[in-house]
Amino acid sequence: MQHILVIEDDAPMQSFLKTLCESAGFKVSLANTIEQASAVMSGALLVDLCLLDLGLPDGSGHDFIRAFKPQMTAPIIVISARDTDFDKITALDFGADDYVAKPFSSGELLARIRVSLRRLVQENEATPSTFQVQHLNVNLDARTVYLDGVDDAIHLTPIEFRLLELFLKQPNKVLTYSQIGRDVWGNQFTGSTEKIRVHIAQLRQKIEKMPSAPTLISNAPGIGYRLNH
Repeated sequence: MQHILVIEDDAPMQSFLKTLCESAGFKVSLANTIEQASAVMSGALLVDLCLLDLGLPDGSGHDFIRAFKPQMTAPIIVISARDTDFDKITALDFGADDYVAKPFSSGELLARIRVSLRRLVQENEATPSTFQVQHLNVNLDARTVYLDGVDDAIHLTPIEFRLLELFLKQPNKVLTYSQIGRDVWGNQFTGSTEKIRVHIAQLRQKIEKMPSAPTLISNAPGIGYRLNH
């Protein structure tokens, strides 16, 4: 049984999340503070996923992410009433895997939990060198990209291929502009979101069936992009 840690100090919301997750077949532990969450994280029972509120009595949820994400593989889904782009980007940049704004539907949250747990299983397995996503077939070792029904390989520039590889290795996860910039350009990234948009647009022209209505790489407005697997 997969184990979810709910880090939430609001009693009604905590009770709701516990009931919802248990009804979906998960074991649930509760924490009101970062200190309590730390005790659960260091316990004998492995935590598979964290549901995290940002406003906690002994610190910000960002503090928890900063302290624990580098040493844990469990996904962190932030659940917060804060719905600004700044809050979302900050949480994702610190290492959160997803962000759900309150109020939310039970079905949406459970779907996001399932997606995050599936991604965790995939990441724990040997990293594949071949990917098939929708109409796209990619071999990272051979550095080849094909569309279904097209015999000739698509030519991608080194930057375009690096972008595609980054998305393929983290499917269904929103990658922020700063995450993309750091991973693709490293120290040469100046923070220009326009530079990223230009390269994404060029990549879409080559891999999307309808670049004007992309289905592979979708926008997360004001935040970044997501590969839809």
